[in-house]
Amino acid sequence: MDTNQIEPGDRNVSCLAPVDGGIQAWSFMIGAFVIETFVWGIPNSFGVFLNDYLQDTKLTSQPHAQSILPLVGTLSSGIMYCSGVVLYPILARYPKSRRPTMWIGLFLCWLGLFTASFAQKVLHLLLTQGIIYGIGGSLIYAPIMSFFMEWFVRRRGFASGVINAGTAVGGLTLPPILPKLINHLGHAKTLRYVSCVFALVIFILPVMKPRLPEGNVHGPRPGAATQSRRMWLTNVPFQLSVIASTIQALAYYVPVLYLPSFASSLGGLDASDASLTVALLNGASLASRITLGILSDKLSPFAIGMLCAFGTALVTFLLWGVVAVRAASHFSGLLAFGIAYGALAGGWTSLMVGFVRPVSTDDPRLATNLIGLLYAVQGIGNILSTPISTSLFHSAPSTKLLSKTSNHILVALRAGGYEKMIIYVGSCFAGAGVIAGMGMLAEKAQTRRGHGY
Repeated sequence: MDTNQIEPGDRNVSCLAPVDGGIQAWSFMIGAFVIETFVWGIPNSFGVFLNDYLQDTKLTSQPHAQSILPLVGTLSSGIMYCSGVVLYPILARYPKSRRPTMWIGLFLCWLGLFTASFAQKVLHLLLTQGIIYGIGGSLIYAPIMSFFMEWFVRRRGFASGVINAGTAVGGLTLPPILPKLINHLGHAKTLRYVSCVFALVIFILPVMKPRLPEGNVHGPRPGAATQSRRMWLTNVPFQLSVIASTIQALAYYVPVLYLPSFASSLGGLDASDASLTVALLNGASLASRITLGILSDKLSPFAIGMLCAFGTALVTFLLWGVVAVRAASHFSGLLAFGIAYGALAGGWTSLMVGFVRPVSTDDPRLATNLIGLLYAVQGIGNILSTPISTSLFHSAPSTKLLSKTSNHILVALRAGGYEKMIIYVGSCFAGAGVIAGMGMLAEKAQTRRGHGY
């Protein structure tokens, strides 16, 4: 954060905690990792709940249930992604509001999960587990990202990768646990237990604090725009990173959401086996987020993104498309796809710090806002991917069965809808790879001209 944002009498930084290291910085990183595990792990494990909701005739018999139920999970994570573009500037203008905002967010997350356990209508699930939880998660996550920019500079990519890995840890640990709870207790009581566990975040929030004294940090002064604030608007590589991130997000959450249901449709698998697909996906993305975060501190994020996107397209067509669909009995092929997909596609968010670093080197607040913009396009793609993917398998030859019981739904999915979904996912990632390659070339061209990034 700029020194001109601190009162002159407090410019002696010797009293401040060290940046990029020290017990307080590492404590913050670990605490943020644990909170991300809770906040993002639940939406990333929603496929387990969806699999159970689709087998509940009280829910599936309601109007538009087939479109609304898959939207619950993507809406909650989509809100958390999109809200940053609004919340980050507000929190930067009023930094003292950051810590109270986190406590409000914690309460809303608990409220969303707890009230969802009493929902009898699909619209009530959308409101509670989707919207209320998403708003609460946004209010927790946005202040943490603001604090993060104060604690890390040179090691920002590494720290971002570790914190983002919390999402994968939540997605790895919850899918094996949730089906057992749902089978024994039902999804209503399971949601109540999850809400109680989520409340334990209350013991971690005190560690989430700023590095700079909030009393001396002010919002941006009018007309105080730096060169970076003007440059990013016309920066071609950054614009291409926004496009690539949008296309990537339009596809990424489709397997995360539907793999458990697809695995169940193969036959002979219980809910725990089906949830193993998304658990392995999230487990592989854990290593991917950390690895790509480290690499983005040293290499071009566009080059990394291009290779990962093309690799994801390839494994989608080969493993999910050929093995999982044409040879439906090969559950091992579906597991292999989950691992490969998570390893290649799961670390994209760790590249965002690398995308914004060159255009915000002199302005940490701008870095936060630009990451918020990239998260927003991820959220838009996340939300839109649900109705798009739903319409793809609703257009299968046996879609008339979709209005009947859950078994008929799964039959319809196997009848042709998933083939279209697989083509959609693979094509989106191929497109994201092309755009990332264009960004890499634009980045090199700017470097050769001597204008920086």
